[in-house]
Amino acid sequence: IFFNLTECVQKYPPTIEIISPSGGQHVYGNISITGTARDSDGSVENIQIKIDNSSWINVMWTNVGGIYSWDYTWNTKEVKNGDHIIQARSYDGTNYSNVSVQTIFVKNEDETPGFTISLLIGAIALISYFYAIKR
Repeated sequence: IFFNLTECVQKYPPTIEIISPSGGQHVYGNISITGTARDSDGSVENIQIKIDNSSWINVMWTNVGGIYSWDYTWNTKEVKNGDHIIQARSYDGTNYSNVSVQTIFVKNEDETPGFTISLLIGAIALISYFYAIKR
């Protein structure tokens, strides 16, 4: 009886970690979501993230010595201020990793014209005052 031992069966799922942003971190504007993935008995074929209830998004990654570094740029101005959940997972062609989760707080400054309007009204009032004094 002969056995072919050259074929390796993947039995362990890959792992994944979100490095940045850290849980509870306050963020604004464009942020970089970064992390690493590994697979002890094979290779990682895909890495995905999910923000809140969106669909899974494939992210760009590089493999250096079996460590798969990945990143994704997210414009937080596209969501409301408050808590948001970032999830990440990796896939080795057979198994998905456990999902890594970070909850972050988005706090973008309001881009309302309120300050500009107040400044304009103040300038008009100041000009009117000096004009009245000059007369």
